[in-house]
Amino acid sequence: MPATSQRQNQESIANRVVYSSQQYQKEMDVAIDRQASQQTAGVNAGAGEAIGGYRRGAAEARGGVDQNYHKELDANRAVYVSQVDAAGQIRNAGLDAAKLRQAAAVIAAVGREISREVGRGMPILL
Repeated sequence: MPATSQRQNQESIANRVVYSSQQYQKEMDVAIDRQASQQTAGVNAGAGEAIGGYRRGAAEARGGVDQNYHKELDANRAVYVSQVDAAGQIRNAGLDAAKLRQAAAVIAAVGREISREVGRGMPILL
């Protein structure tokens, strides 16, 4: 084989090797970009799921706090109503006791007056 032909052959082979290497590099770049894109999509999907779970958890917690607030409010209302009712009963009992003391005082005064009248020997007029 002549030297020129051998040289052309070597250059041709070298060019094919360079082309093949360049083609391999391009394909690897595409594959790496595709893999990175898929990994990013996977991470984003996972992050989306995590955020969704966080939001659902926060909504559940907020619902629990709201329920607790309303139960506390209902309990406070019940305590207030029972305290107001008890205070009314105590007031009414006090008024009844005062009325009974007044009646007892009047009866005692009338009894003393009757006793005096009887003691003096005067007739009792009713």
